[in-house]
Amino acid sequence: MSALYVASAVTGYAVAPLGRHAPSAATAVPFVGTVLHNLRVIAILSCGGVGLLMPTLIGGAWNGFLAGSLIAAVAGSSSWLAAILAHGILEAIGQVCAMVAGAEVCRALVLWLRRGDGRVPWLAAKWLGAAVAFTCVAALVESTLSPFIVSAVFR
Repeated sequence: MSALYVASAVTGYAVAPLGRHAPSAATAVPFVGTVLHNLRVIAILSCGGVGLLMPTLIGGAWNGFLAGSLIAAVAGSSSWLAAILAHGILEAIGQVCAMVAGAEVCRALVLWLRRGDGRVPWLAAKWLGAAVAFTCVAALVESTLSPFIVSAVFR
């Protein structure tokens, strides 16, 4: 799962459809909106196992591609790069954990369909818990630390 995310990020960086430019001002990032959006992404990635992993794989590849493209777009500005990486690393770890949770959901579904094994996929729940924790911390960093990093440079 992490290999798919990293490969997509590298591809996004190489293609860089956003172009290479550095924004000139920081914007405030609300915590509640950020955490709700990120938790929605985590839910989609982790529940994608019900769709035999296709939503998880496609969503993970797309998010990795966007992350690589965004890093390429701000590569020339060290302050923007630092602001994005400060929360982006935690967010990427959370997304990979959600992808693993989706894979565990798919595995549990296949076992249930094959053998009637109705065990609860506890491993998926653990990965989902890790994904939620990393995502919430990333949203906190994105709403507090990242704007501070950028605004300190543009004073």
